[in-house]
Amino acid sequence: MLLYIMAYPDVQENVYKEIDAVVKWRIVSLKKKKSLPYTEAVFLEVGRIVSPTPFDAPHFTIMDAKIGDYDGDKDSVVLMNLYSVHYDKDYLGDPECFRPDRFLDNNGTLDADKCSHSIPFGNGRRSCIGEQQAKLNIFLSFATMLQKCEFFKAPGEDLDMSPIPGLVFHPKYFRVSVKDRM
Repeated sequence: MLLYIMAYPDVQENVYKEIDAVVKWRIVSLKKKKSLPYTEAVFLEVGRIVSPTPFDAPHFTIMDAKIGDYDGDKDSVVLMNLYSVHYDKDYLGDPECFRPDRFLDNNGTLDADKCSHSIPFGNGRRSCIGEQQAKLNIFLSFATMLQKCEFFKAPGEDLDMSPIPGLVFHPKYFRVSVKDRM
């Protein structure tokens, strides 16, 4: 998230404005989460565009099943292609572009249907068991850091957005310059 807000200073500025208007100098709390839709949209967009895991964990069918035009026999392995959801050109239009406002409706509130296209923790009953805890912790940490600090790329640093592939994708190492906002 820090890498993306440094690469997109206008996004960082929009988060500052929202936090300053809603939270002000108080402690960022979960009670304020619904009042920070743009900040939440940044979280959703980073999770979508980065797609930390290209596929959900493998699942097995417990009976013969039909999914669309495909027949699945009992005990078939089923993988959900998270990347295809995150980069669905027909639905998102420009999935290769970092655009947090894609998750907001015309009133500036989160659009539930659009939010369903950011599923970095998987989907359904067997999504990541720590999803809710992770989302809350990441949101609180991110909002608190941006309430208190400005983030810039360190002098001489190139921001390489391409992830290091593996079981879980992660960013290349980068240095950050931080300035107090308080």
